[in-house]
Amino acid sequence: MFRFIALSALVAFTNARAELTSPGYPNPYGNSINDITVIAEPPGSSLNSPFLVIMIIPMMRYRRNNGQNRCHTVLSTDQPLVTNWGDWTVPSYCGAGHFVGGMVLRTEGSIDGDDTALNAIRFLCNSFRGNGDVLSTATPHQGYWGGWGREFRCTAPDYAIGFELRSEPSINGDDTAGNNLRLICADYLYAQFGIEEIDGDGTGWGYWTGQQKCPRGSALCGLKVQIEHPIDGDDTALNNVAAYCCTLPKM
Repeated sequence: MFRFIALSALVAFTNARAELTSPGYPNPYGNSINDITVIAEPPGSSLNSPFLVIMIIPMMRYRRNNGQNRCHTVLSTDQPLVTNWGDWTVPSYCGAGHFVGGMVLRTEGSIDGDDTALNAIRFLCNSFRGNGDVLSTATPHQGYWGGWGREFRCTAPDYAIGFELRSEPSINGDDTAGNNLRLICADYLYAQFGIEEIDGDGTGWGYWTGQQKCPRGSALCGLKVQIEHPIDGDDTALNNVAAYCCTLPKM
């Protein structure tokens, strides 16, 4: 009887800890939050809570001490929020075991009216050590204006290990916010073929805001975006990007 009560208490504690440290959204990888690194997580998100940091650190130490050093720390937010209009979508992930190898952008080019520039991002996902075929996609929002451009792919066997957003600050006129995206591609250890930068076919207003990179041994596996829904005024569509890194399998 005592064993049953003790086991029940352990299960309840484990479930409670999992709920406290869970990011609160489905993850097809089946890994804990410690297996995913967040790039440029916006301020005020659940992953930046001091309480969660306290809960995560002991779990990371425990796993390291057991020879399972697959976990990554959560990166601090260093992507500047050039604009901050709209709401964040829920994350969209590659399929299980897939990693980002390319992208397609939905962009509204310059028009005689209200420009919105970058509207949506679709990540193209490959299997680890596959032939580069697109096996799944991650699209957190379809956007509102413009059209989908062409595919931009990392040179196989590279994966996207980071990104950089081009953004236009608020101006005294027609605001556009996010304009373009750059993928940063590399091989497993960032060494064999060096770093490759691939710019999308977005628009050219604003400036590149700084590269965000995964830790070595990991690659992009998902993203979410901040997007402003249509308003009765100056529309901007996509404003910011937060990307997620997942641990690559060992060679």
